[in-house]
Amino acid sequence: MEEINWIPMIIVPVITVIINMVVGWVAWSIRTSAKQEMANVSANMTEQLASVSSSIRTELAEVSSEIKKSLDEHDKRLQELELRHQYAPGHEDLQRLHDRVSNVKDAVTAMASEVQGAHADIGGLKRLMEILVRHHIPEAGALQRGEKR
Repeated sequence: MEEINWIPMIIVPVITVIINMVVGWVAWSIRTSAKQEMANVSANMTEQLASVSSSIRTELAEVSSEIKKSLDEHDKRLQELELRHQYAPGHEDLQRLHDRVSNVKDAVTAMASEVQGAHADIGGLKRLMEILVRHHIPEAGALQRGEKR
């Protein structure tokens, strides 16, 4: 009979079990490490998203404030224009003003012709006065002619 060598029969299964345990431990370590890394990445991403979300909210609030300010300014300008338009003279007012200016122009034209006529009359009176002065006051006539007394 042959002798059975028990040592290899015991060592091979023990080594196989040990190798399986090491491989299992390595797989468990990698899985645990991967879970931890995923948790870290998830926490970092959550933190970054919160930061980005906060900055977007801040910028959005600033833009919203600027838009509201601009709209308020436009509303104020529009109200001012509407108020000016409300009190601006209309077509009828401008027509009445035109008629009054036309009447004043006609009156000034009439006055100008009267002044020209009065000026002509005054010129005639002046000449008559000079004739009368020369005729009735001989000294004045001599002075006007340049004669010495």
